[in-house]
Amino acid sequence: MVRFSAPSLVRAVGVVGLGLFGVLAFLAAKRPLGWLLVAVLLAALLFPVVDRLARHVPRGLAIAIVALGGLALVAGITYRGIDEVRRQADRVERAAPAAARDLQRSERFGEFARQAQLEDKVETFVQELPDRLRGGDPVDALRAAASRGAAFLVTFVLMVFVLISGPRFLASGLAQIRDPHRRAGVERVLGAAFPRAWRYVALSLAKASVAGVFTWALCVVVDVPGAVLLGLWVAAWSLVPAVGVLVGSLAVVLLSITVSLEVAGAVLVVFLAYQVAEVFVVQRRIERRSIHVGPFVSLVVAALGLELYGIGGLFGGLVLVVFALCVLDELAPRDDSDLSDAMQEAFDAP
Repeated sequence: MVRFSAPSLVRAVGVVGLGLFGVLAFLAAKRPLGWLLVAVLLAALLFPVVDRLARHVPRGLAIAIVALGGLALVAGITYRGIDEVRRQADRVERAAPAAARDLQRSERFGEFARQAQLEDKVETFVQELPDRLRGGDPVDALRAAASRGAAFLVTFVLMVFVLISGPRFLASGLAQIRDPHRRAGVERVLGAAFPRAWRYVALSLAKASVAGVFTWALCVVVDVPGAVLLGLWVAAWSLVPAVGVLVGSLAVVLLSITVSLEVAGAVLVVFLAYQVAEVFVVQRRIERRSIHVGPFVSLVVAALGLELYGIGGLFGGLVLVVFALCVLDELAPRDDSDLSDAMQEAFDAP
């Protein structure tokens, strides 16, 4: 018979209580923690720019130029973009189901469209697309909209704070490692992983911009409604390597059916060719300068982030995955000399 002493029971109850308290505290602080995470990610992306600019001007002025310039850019894009996306979404919600309804009534493709329940699928998709982009359900979206101004302000202030004090905090954290050899190893890993992750993210953002402009132009040419909205959608998904453009393009193909099946087929072929060219030309060059990122983990993280927090969640999740992969790659042994003697003997054994 197993007997438990009073101290062990007290410790067990304490551990369970602390675990529940931690979970409840995390749930209560989920939104501020999200703001902090976004601020840290933005500061990490802007830090190399600040560092390079600080070679020519005082560091405080460099931080002010980069932070205020980034704020002006984001504010301008948001001011012009939100209104355009809203108008595009309204147009898609009106035009796409009507076009699908007309296609179901056509003599040539009507039977196929009715069997595929095209009108219902198109209507469901266009209603869910804006929610997918911003993340969460309409109730969450309304709550987020009510505090969006405060969130932007807090995130901006936190970002500036991290740009100013981040290196000092990092140095203080590393100083907590008492073993100098271990501390030097951690510094080496972080110092090598961060530039690789930054290059991957920066080049991937450039790649996503090209994919978004390409999608917008293609939608304009073939007269698919919602060109801006679909361009934003494909650009976000293009951050997923190897398959992202193809996954995002399914929305364009679906809405292209409302124009004609021939147009939809042509759009699918064009995006397939674009994806192949991106994989064999663009992605390989990005990975040669940074790190190889596989599609499976990226696809899972992107889907979860998009479902929970919209495009911001997709981007933040992928950035964290890329940095984690860079750290793991730096920790991996480069050759046999990096292995311990015991492991070397195991590998050399017949």
